[in-house]
Amino acid sequence: MFTFLHELAHHRINRDFWKQGERVAAHGAEWRHYFRELLWPLTRPDFPAFSEDYKEILYRYLPNIRASIPQNSPLYNYFMQEEIALGLKKAPESGPAEVVGLPALAEVPVGSTFTFRQKNYRKLKNRRSFALCEELSSKKNYLIRLYVGVQVEEVPKG
Repeated sequence: MFTFLHELAHHRINRDFWKQGERVAAHGAEWRHYFRELLWPLTRPDFPAFSEDYKEILYRYLPNIRASIPQNSPLYNYFMQEEIALGLKKAPESGPAEVVGLPALAEVPVGSTFTFRQKNYRKLKNRRSFALCEELSSKKNYLIRLYVGVQVEEVPKG
């Protein structure tokens, strides 16, 4: 339904602006306005089709609506958990911490070793949204997103 409403907002843009010869950005202010207008009724308490958890997450998403859902957002995590629960998807081996049920890399102290996608790493340094990590077998450095779930192997003492 979410994707359908996304596309319906595009249709309304075409209907209201392009026929008049106006050019508007595909996911610009006009599209965000229409998409928000279409999603708003789904957050109402008397709308029976969705759980209160979903309505709350959707309500928090509406003020800063985007064309795509970032992978570390609560809305993305909710969709992933629902698809897994319904058997539409298998639980991923890696991904957002909330989805895979593991601690997020952001929670792992610098210097700790962890496993991610069947490889062992040491966390060297935090950056804005990534961590600089050393893959232990090759000694190569990689940037790994802070929101991914990892299996912590060893935390340094001290």
